[in-house]
Amino acid sequence: MARRSGRTPEPALEESVVPRANAPALVLVGILAALTLPFLFFSTASSEALRETKLLVQALGAALAMLGLARSGALPALGRGHAAGVAVLGLFAGLALTLLSAIANADIVDPLTAAAILSPLALLLAGASRPGARAAPAAAIALMAAGAATGALAALQRWAGLFRLPLEVPEPRFLAAGLIGNAGDVGMALVVPALLLFTRAAEPGASAGARSLAALGLAATLLGLFATESVAPALAFGGGAAAFVALDFRRRSLALIALLVATFLGLFATGAGRRFLLKLDEFRRGDLASATTQRDIGLLAGLEMVRARPLLGAGPGAFSNRFVPSRLAAEERTRRHLVHRSGSAHFDNAHSEPVTLGAETGVPAALASMTAACALFVGLLARRKLAPKAPDGNSIDALFATLLAVALLSLADFPLRIAVASGPAAFLAGVALRRIGGDEERPDVPARGGRALFATLAFFLVALAAVRSLATFAQAEGETLLREAASAPEEVVSQKAELLSAANACLARTVALRPRSATALLAWGSVQSLRGERRLSYALYARSVRLEERAEGDLNLGRAAVALGRGQEARALFVRSVWIQPRLLDALPPGERDAVAAAVTSAEEGLTHGGRVPPAPPG
Repeated sequence: MARRSGRTPEPALEESVVPRANAPALVLVGILAALTLPFLFFSTASSEALRETKLLVQALGAALAMLGLARSGALPALGRGHAAGVAVLGLFAGLALTLLSAIANADIVDPLTAAAILSPLALLLAGASRPGARAAPAAAIALMAAGAATGALAALQRWAGLFRLPLEVPEPRFLAAGLIGNAGDVGMALVVPALLLFTRAAEPGASAGARSLAALGLAATLLGLFATESVAPALAFGGGAAAFVALDFRRRSLALIALLVATFLGLFATGAGRRFLLKLDEFRRGDLASATTQRDIGLLAGLEMVRARPLLGAGPGAFSNRFVPSRLAAEERTRRHLVHRSGSAHFDNAHSEPVTLGAETGVPAALASMTAACALFVGLLARRKLAPKAPDGNSIDALFATLLAVALLSLADFPLRIAVASGPAAFLAGVALRRIGGDEERPDVPARGGRALFATLAFFLVALAAVRSLATFAQAEGETLLREAASAPEEVVSQKAELLSAANACLARTVALRPRSATALLAWGSVQSLRGERRLSYALYARSVRLEERAEGDLNLGRAAVALGRGQEARALFVRSVWIQPRLLDALPPGERDAVAAAVTSAEEGLTHGGRVPPAPPG
């Protein structure tokens, strides 16, 4: 007769030991909204507006959850147990150092970056709370459904030509945009749902109906991954699935075999395997730049930022601001001209979360954050040994495998930079933090300032996200009007003036809301150029370049310098812009092209022999 354990079984991630209705309604609704609405809401105004829409709905959902927690004012009982204590200490140390980094780099850091930090942080707090833990089963089901729907939609867009977004794409795989807008973002967003579906389908203790439904959802999600041909998300999913099976290989080995067979057949049937084979061949030949789609440029630039500011970094969210000078410093160090072949000469992050974190907030903050993550994994494994398996699935194994997949993806991508992926990861991290602290049903800790804390966090989330969104949509509208004015016939003077006036109003509003937006300043400068305001145009371009140098910024500043009769300065700016992005040579004034091309060629030849990259003109 089997011996009965005196310990209480650990509840599964998919099943709750208490009715879901017991969770406060605001917390449940807020969590579900924050995790699933980013999969559904989108904007075609601009690529930036598309991502901002997702951050807005995530922030609104997280704020709703915070208002729910504010009703009781009780704080999550964090830090119980050695691993949980280390994780909480590392998290708060990382946040404190991030704040110091923002203060030290206040000249370029955009305060509205806080929205992208506070929103996932609020979801982490929600997951670590008692109501959030009770809402976790419903949240997991919602994420599985969102992932399956997104995967199926991406597959239909790619191979059936249905429901496609109005996008101009360089490759067919970018048609698989779901309602997310970018194939790479779709791949990152599908990792968490895919792991939740796999862990549900692969657990023999679960009911046959639930496993079959999860398997169907997993098939749709994997088809979405195949459609995007996203290598890093696929490898991250594979790593998480392998870890889940390894934790109980005897009971789950058949599921791994079935997954491998299904993956092989899917890759063969869809043709998605060609890109995987291409990447393998590039690795075999030692062409790491091509194999990583030239992610080495972002990594090298990030390392230069770390060398330049090892303690407090370039500032949270300021990787883009420091990218060009750091890229040029990396070129002089490596003696290579680092130009992205796709035509995108600018990186907003290093395509590696640890490197980006170290570059933006400093090495100590990065180490503190990674320590917190490692403590979370260690705590989950330790808790797994103490708690017997639930009869219908081991939630700790599912949490461990899912968060491990996110960690693996973070090494070669930026899932924590997009709302559609950061929200689920942060919420599950909060659930795991509560799980490793011991009794999941323990009450939260009453605190005198708890109500004010959660209410204030909700207010700031809504305010910051709303201002960001207003600024982004105003900029998108202004840029659209600017393009229409630039293409309007010269003889229709009144129409052009009307368009420029409207664009001017939109971009002025954008800069008022977000004065450290270099791209808004760049567009506003173009409006002034078309209006004949030469000095104002030059001043706005210069301000944009000082905040964040881009090839287009140097080009436009050079044009403004020509209009003001500053020929020598203009030539230096033209050389600099073409060095950063060679395709801009065709956009130069005809009289400058030959001289600039010769200067760039000479600089390329000199770089390999210890020369310098073309410098920016003084001031």
